[in-house]
Formats: sequence, structure tokens, C-alpha cells
Amino acid sequence: MPELIRQRVAVARALGGSAFALGGVGCLVAWWVLPERALAVLARDDVFSVIWPLVPALLAAGLPSAFAFDGRDLERASGRPAHSLRGRSLLLLTVTSSAVVAASPYDSATVARCTMVLVGMGLVSLALLPRQVAWVPIALYPAACWLLGTRSGGDHAAWAVPLRPPDDPVAMRTAVAAAALGLVLFVVLGTRGDGD
Repeated sequence: MPELIRQRVAVARALGGSAFALGGVGCLVAWWVLPERALAVLARDDVFSVIWPLVPALLAAGLPSAFAFDGRDLERASGRPAHSLRGRSLLLLTVTSSAVVAASPYDSATVARCTMVLVGMGLVSLALLPRQVAWVPIALYPAACWLLGTRSGGDHAAWAVPLRPPDDPVAMRTAVAAAALGLVLFVVLGTRGDGD
């Protein structure tokens, strides 16, 4: 009986788990609490920036725990090929991300761009890094965007994609490319799991 429970837990974890859903709820709560106005950037005189575009990082932060699984164990536990279960995970990811974008009180194109770049980065991290460290780029990039990518006068560095103006076509193309790269790597390579 314990083996059956372990197998079901492995399958449930592979299908997304609660960490990703909690990240979506965290986004909605953060948007409700955070001000829309620009805030002073820490340790930088006369530099102000909005922080709400970085909120989808909460959604992406759940990826390492929700989607890092060993394909061999998963195939044994579920009786299905791992790529089939990865497809279901991506469906859950798409539905949750779409719900977060739709429920945001801010500009939906900007929120979609931020979600794509941060979730895409999370999927790339999952495919290339062990699960124990896959969260690091997801945590550091938004922090670097806000602390280092903001300039005086409210302008943002080109690499700080989530903070770029809503009508910036290069930022949108970069976000689409990051999401596409993350999806391809996740589907083709799977995840590194627990340091395989």
C-alpha cells in the first residue's frame, strides 16, 4: 500500500502540484496589496519604479517544486510516458498563467509579457539546472530588474524586460522567445529532477 501512495504522489506532483497554484494566488494577493505608483528603488537616490510587473515571479517560483520530476519514476508510477504527463503539466501551466493574466487589474499585455518571460525563464531553469538551484534565476532576475535595471527618470534597461514600457515591441518579442525556449526545452529535455 505505501508503494501505491508514493506512486500517486509522484503523479500528482508531476501534474503541477499545489506550489504553482499557490503562486497564482500569491500573484492575485500581491496585485491587490501593492501600489500602482512607482516606489523608490532601494539604495538608489532619485530612482523610482513600479514593482507590480515583477509579481509573476511568484507564479514562476512554484515551477521548480511543481514540475521537477524524474521521468523514469513517473513512467513507472503512472503507466504513461513522461512526455504525456509533461504535456498535462504544461496545460495546467497555461491555464493558471492565463487566469493570472486575466485576473490582473493592470494592463493585460504587460502582465502577459512579464508572465511569459518569467515562466519561460523558470522552464529553462528546470531543464538545465538541478531542482535545488532552479529557483535561483527566477529569484535573481526580477530583483536585478528592479534594483539595477531602473535608471533615473523612470527609464529601464533593455534587459529589464518586465519593466519596459507596455508598447515596447522588442520586450514583447523577447518575452515570447523566452516562453517558447522554455516550453521547447521542458518538452524535449524534461527536467534535471533532483540532480540527475
